[in-house]
Amino acid sequence: MSTSAKAKVEAILPLSYLQKALLFHHLAEERDQGLTQVHAYCSGPLQNATFTAAWEKVVARHPAMRTSVHWEKVAKPVAAVRPTAPFSITYETVDRKEELEPAVVDYLEGDQRMGLDLTKASVNRLHVFSAGTHHHAFVWTSHHILLDGWSAGVVLRDVFACYDAATRGALPELAQLPGPKSYQHWLAGRDRSAAADYWSGQLAGFTEAHAFNAGAAAGAERKVLEHRFTADVAEHLKGQLRQKRLTLNGAVRGLWAICLAAYFKREDVLYGTTVSGRTADIPGHDAVAGLFTNALPVRIKITPEQRLNDWLTELQRTQLAGNEHQYASLEEIADWSGTSMGTLQYDHLVLVQNYPWSELSGGGLKVDRFVGATTSSHPLTVMVDPSDGLRVIFHYDPAVIPETLLSWLEDAFCGLLEGFGELGRYLMGDLLELLPPAPAALDSVSLGGARDLDSYSLPTSAVEFELVRIWEELLKLSPIGVEDDFFMAGGTSLLALRLFHRVEESFGKKFSIISIVRHRTIRQLAQLIQDGETDDGWNTIVPLKATGTKPAIWCFHAGQGHVLFYHPMVKHLDADRPVYAIQPNGLNGVDEVHGSIAEMASHYLEEMRKIQPAGPYLLLAYCYSTAICVEIHHQLVAAGEAPPILLIVDSAPKAKELDKLMVHRQNRHDARWVMGRLYRGEFKKLGRSLLTDYAPERLLNEELKDERVSNAAKNRFLPSYEAYIWRPINTEVALFRSEDYRAGDHKDWHLDSWNILSDNQLRTFAVAGEHKHLFEEPLVADLAGAIEAYLATRD
Repeated sequence: MSTSAKAKVEAILPLSYLQKALLFHHLAEERDQGLTQVHAYCSGPLQNATFTAAWEKVVARHPAMRTSVHWEKVAKPVAAVRPTAPFSITYETVDRKEELEPAVVDYLEGDQRMGLDLTKASVNRLHVFSAGTHHHAFVWTSHHILLDGWSAGVVLRDVFACYDAATRGALPELAQLPGPKSYQHWLAGRDRSAAADYWSGQLAGFTEAHAFNAGAAAGAERKVLEHRFTADVAEHLKGQLRQKRLTLNGAVRGLWAICLAAYFKREDVLYGTTVSGRTADIPGHDAVAGLFTNALPVRIKITPEQRLNDWLTELQRTQLAGNEHQYASLEEIADWSGTSMGTLQYDHLVLVQNYPWSELSGGGLKVDRFVGATTSSHPLTVMVDPSDGLRVIFHYDPAVIPETLLSWLEDAFCGLLEGFGELGRYLMGDLLELLPPAPAALDSVSLGGARDLDSYSLPTSAVEFELVRIWEELLKLSPIGVEDDFFMAGGTSLLALRLFHRVEESFGKKFSIISIVRHRTIRQLAQLIQDGETDDGWNTIVPLKATGTKPAIWCFHAGQGHVLFYHPMVKHLDADRPVYAIQPNGLNGVDEVHGSIAEMASHYLEEMRKIQPAGPYLLLAYCYSTAICVEIHHQLVAAGEAPPILLIVDSAPKAKELDKLMVHRQNRHDARWVMGRLYRGEFKKLGRSLLTDYAPERLLNEELKDERVSNAAKNRFLPSYEAYIWRPINTEVALFRSEDYRAGDHKDWHLDSWNILSDNQLRTFAVAGEHKHLFEEPLVADLAGAIEAYLATRD
């Protein structure tokens, strides 16, 4: 079920450096590594309505649960906090308790494929399974760009507190939270000079980071290996740490560095870690859900002549001194230390889980087993979890980290942890000799170096030469060809952000955040720089999904010109079908719009042929674009080609040019338009429309201001639509109709219009939901299914 949300914006926040990196991965990768799925198994009575209400209270409590992310048509990506946001909760029953876990496993895979729309708050959903009255499981899906691992414990603790209080008829006792901008204000007050001094000292003299199997391309599969220590070993290790006054985090950092030193055969190593980002300087900050986690480089030097205990004590002292500077971004660290981003490009993370977990129970409902979520775009993440005894969990990409290497890392690292108490008296140099022999290094070269000249394409312009220079500096790789893919050549989201800034500095041009994802090669990027955002190669076609062997679906823009509302549909269409969107010239408010529908259709068809030279063309029209698709039909037939397959969603030809039709649509705010609204009792809709179009700006809320901007864009494209002359197409038309358009007779003119235009070759398909929500989750799944079912009849 859902609650309705007002569209007013409570706060606009800039994305952190880590959030920008996560956004890049969200846009660039087919499988979203930032999506997190927490699931738990519970016992006890569950009151569905009360549980739903508890979640809704927590959504209202935490701004991050009411936040969406936006990157299109804004100078820089931002997070928008809403006062309220709908939260999707669904319930499902299974017959027996034993069916809960298989049901959860099946759901997790489908849920991962469905993904999350970051542009619509709340970027969360919950699915609850029940077997009888006392056995349950739930899956909570969220995104790391808004909620870190710490937040999972915060949110669930609050949910169970609210649920428990509601079952007792009481109010929950929850700590007061700081405002949504408190952390930004705190960051603004940090002493950057002290942080610069610390990080400069930490990285002084560091020249190159090493990576496991640096030449391997990332695979699509991720695996997990868990090493669980016995209770005796775990207790012994914790006792030794207390005795030596060392933290588990400090010991883990040092012991992992020893493993790297043994494998890479060098005494100066670097890897990455994460920190919670919560600060005691902000009262109540540890009770706030959000993304405050920060990823940082860990540089450690091995001193062979020093004993392990002394070395770890010194290492911990240095680590504690840097705690107040953990807010710094990797970009700031690179600038302060004079170290290139390529040099700081670590390929794996090592961290100690310190999430604020406690027993989750309330109202008779208790969590018996909890499975947290770990997200990472790195080929290896090593997590040490002391919450239940002691576990080391390796999340790895087997295409980069083969089993032989992983087995050695497990033996070496876990062996050091298990023998920690006895190894403290050893010299570091001797300790390295005690480790099991490392496997042959798998291209374990520095992140940079030489490569062969196969398929190497030379730069041919000044812009391409400059970009080659920038790429080689960032990637530490040479030579770079102009057809090399930035991400395939070793570029990461963090390096892509750096590349973004370097391009702006070198060429004085700013591009949208998605540009670097779409223009992955030097040749493509050079063309964009030379031509600007209206580069003919990209200003019209928006590849929503470029892979697949089936005929592509071409989704045409609506009246406001935008196309990203089609994006949620992609995951529900056939996995082997490409999907492209077509957006118009002039969308930026600067470039000239096409003068007619015929010009639009001709230009769009020309662009489509660059990707799909011949039909059959599958054209999906919505609202305004109905005219464009009809005109493309005429142009294809006139060229002697087969007519396209027309997929029309809740739209129809403009009726006034059709001789047999008596009714027609009215212009906005003319007498017939106003009378029609009054006759149907649409007083609120009429008032809203008049207010949006004619009220002074100061009287409009954020939602109405957005609507005014959309209407202005629509008005730029409207004249060509109004002037279009509809001609019969005499071909089959598939019309997909929403529930509210099928109810009553106010939209029956759609049927009459299409029957006249197509010579009664209209086929209609009923889809679930209201017109304005058809392309939103979960309704879009039904629409996509209906489209695929129809296309199957046309094959």
